Amino acid sequence: MRDSALDGYIYAKVCGMLSKSFVGGGFHRLQSVTSLEGLWNLLFSSECPSISPAELAEAIEHKSEGLFLEEFISLLELQSCPPQFLIALIRLYDYENLKELLFISFKDNDSSAKLPEMNHIDPFSMLHYDKWPNVKSLVAGSPVEWCATTGSEVSQLELESHLDLQYIRTLWNSIDRLPASMGDSIKKMLKDELLLDNLVWSLRLRVYFGMEGKDVLQRLVTLEDVSDINDISRDVLAGPIVKTLDYSINNYEAWNKSGYSPLLNPPQEDEFWTIDPRWINSVAHRKLFQQWKKRLHQNNELPHVLYCWFKIKRYELDCIRAVTECLRLGLPIGQVNDVLNISAV
Repeated sequence: MRDSALDGYIYAKVCGMLSKSFVGGGFHRLQSVTSLEGLWNLLFSSECPSISPAELAEAIEHKSEGLFLEEFISLLELQSCPPQFLIALIRLYDYENLKELLFISFKDNDSSAKLPEMNHIDPFSMLHYDKWPNVKSLVAGSPVEWCATTGSEVSQLELESHLDLQYIRTLWNSIDRLPASMGDSIKKMLKDELLLDNLVWSLRLRVYFGMEGKDVLQRLVTLEDVSDINDISRDVLAGPIVKTLDYSINNYEAWNKSGYSPLLNPPQEDEFWTIDPRWINSVAHRKLFQQWKKRLHQNNELPHVLYCWFKIKRYELDCIRAVTECLRLGLPIGQVNDVLNISAV
């Protein structure tokens, strides 16, 4: 099968799967469920296990994610030599799993700890899960081998930040190995997402932790290691966020004149306004979803299609997770709409 024919086949498969998804117009199907058992039946069309609500909620999230990864990997394996970019993309799950395992290792320091249930990405994993709980063997020969030699002076939060940064930079740099016909478009989408993530992160630090601008600067995601504000201001991902640090979190007028005005939580009459990072995060990801869905159909080459599909499905998993949590807590599903702005997608 020629590459162009394979690309067309995968594009058609992805379009077919997206037509059955639970985002966009399909979100109303998630809204129709009234129990975790009903959600299980809707998502999997199989008998629901008889377990506690908390266990069932966890099982729904785990199974949803696992099915997506099976589908993604099956399409990736249709190519004899998948692009390194797509392998770097799916290794997000290795990074997330590793953070969980390192937390267990640091917390319990138990040489007999069993490997927790988690979704793997074989044959594209960089980790040796069969070597757990030996952390050194788990990461041996991988790009994250340095984790095994990190001293106790590094906190769990710092370690996870380093891993997040490594994933982002590795993914970004791998795009340069793609043809410009699709690499430029993918880099634009990834840049838009990372800029918004940086914005939300900076606001969380300011609103929830009371950090000043100078403290926030050093915690922004950058493509290169930076040492001062001039370097940060020139960075592709952090530079645009620097100017927002001058806006008071309580000054709606200042924010409304910025390029981020469409994301703002609206002011309420007779109420003191403060910028809401949760609101901005949900609206931003709704806009990103719309972008991924539109861009999916603009280029049917495999890396471009699978990147857009990966992002759309990750958003769908967030929607499923939100509905699951509402059902577990006995909250009305409508609250998902109010908080996450999903229904309007």
